[in-house]
Amino acid sequence: MATQPLVADAPPDAVIADPIIPDAGEAQTEDARDYEAEALKRGWRPETEFKGDPAQFIDAETFIKREDEMMPLLKKKLSRMEREVEDIRRENKKIKRLEQNAYQTARADVIDEMEKAVESGDIAAFRKLQGKMTELETAAPERDATRGEDANEQFLKFRRENKWFDKGALASADPAEAEARVLFIQLSDHYVGKGLDKELSPSEFFEKVRAEVEAEIPQLHAKPTRQKATEAVAGTTRPSGVAKSARVGANLPADAKATAERYMRQGVYKVKTNEEAYNLFAKDYDWS
Repeated sequence: MATQPLVADAPPDAVIADPIIPDAGEAQTEDARDYEAEALKRGWRPETEFKGDPAQFIDAETFIKREDEMMPLLKKKLSRMEREVEDIRRENKKIKRLEQNAYQTARADVIDEMEKAVESGDIAAFRKLQGKMTELETAAPERDATRGEDANEQFLKFRRENKWFDKGALASADPAEAEARVLFIQLSDHYVGKGLDKELSPSEFFEKVRAEVEAEIPQLHAKPTRQKATEAVAGTTRPSGVAKSARVGANLPADAKATAERYMRQGVYKVKTNEEAYNLFAKDYDWS
């Protein structure tokens, strides 16, 4: 008959449980961990390959345990940094939107003043506003690139291919060219306000506006008919010594001379005679 082991101070009839013996597998879990293999994967090198200060060398187990202790702190720090970066990105987007809004408002104001200058025939004011517009466009906040195109390059390309846009800003502009330029600017601002410039690439955007302008003003590409300079105004003669091909006021066609006279009456040209007004107008006139 088996008897229970005696334990000091235990009652004679007490049942003593078997002593708890640690499971062999649990006891060896930590010991079974291959620190060296883990350390090698994380960049640790054994002492024979260690090239630093020998006093700084640590064994594989110390290396792993240090990293295990530091990892939660590094993860927490990384998470904080990621949040900070995201906050900065959101703030930058907000700043860009504010800059774009300010730019569009300033540009709209200049365009409004340019239209008023055109209506009043104030060439000096119009030229000054052109310079202001150039300054605005040069300092304009960058937009996100769309399909790898640069908006400024595409705008310059549009102007090279559509001479009427720049000609429309001259005092000697054909009415269709002047009207087309103003319409192009108005349509561009309208579509930018609707965000179409974000949906289309710059080249597609300018092409859409150009097509609408030319559909609205079909006479834009009609070949202008000009009167011969010698017959421009009845009763007038070309000054002695002035060649037919000379780009001077006397050789302006009738419609150009009429415009010059109107500028003189409006006070745009501070001169007293038609001939003086013609000569001023001839400086900006498109002789092509």
